[in-house]
Amino acid sequence: MCVTNNLKELRKSKNIRQQDLADATGYNRRTISRIERNEADPSAEFMLRINS
Repeated sequence: MCVTNNLKELRKSKNIRQQDLADATGYNRRTISRIERNEADPSAEFMLRINS
């Protein structure tokens, strides 16, 4: 399973909306959506922010 699938599943299991994750990481909701749909690769900075 790739990182993007894990991100979506984890976000949903924690009842976190894409907008909530976007607000917490400083990225916009569209970027979160594109990462989850595997249309964009998450940057190392993004990965560090979601692990904080």
